[in-house]
Amino acid sequence: MMNRSGSFLMMGVLLLGLFGTAFVTQNDEQEAKGYEYLTQTLENTKSQTLGVINAMPADKFSYKPVDDVRTFGAQAFHLAQAIDFFMANFQGQQFQPGETDENSMTKEEVAKYYSEQFDKITAYIMGAEESGPLTAGIMFFLDHNANHRGQMVTYLRLNGITPPQSQ
Repeated sequence: MMNRSGSFLMMGVLLLGLFGTAFVTQNDEQEAKGYEYLTQTLENTKSQTLGVINAMPADKFSYKPVDDVRTFGAQAFHLAQAIDFFMANFQGQQFQPGETDENSMTKEEVAKYYSEQFDKITAYIMGAEESGPLTAGIMFFLDHNANHRGQMVTYLRLNGITPPQSQ
């Protein structure tokens, strides 16, 4: 039987396969050589996710709505750590996860870690030559980030906090 994480991953991969190419466009007059067209999307993704991380008070970082899900802080940590997974895959390498406790960082540490990790993957994407497999991977990365950010927005609302993008 597939667990909840596996189900979400499979659904994401299927949706990406079905619809991912609809989000990629090129100017017919000038062939794209890189991913400069994603600059604003990447900046918005980072800004929105950091806004959500920073909206949750530090004393609520351990909040989770039910026992069998990640805490808010663990969701944020997972987003940052998953960037190493995506980077390894982009470079054709095997990801070797560490034995890090997802709840071991403070709010400030998680926000800094996420920011640094996001800057790292953005630099890689901006320096890469455009290719179909990499574009699919980038779309999956952005979808993964949006999925967990959405879960974190729900945690905010369950705590009576209006998410920054809704203010």
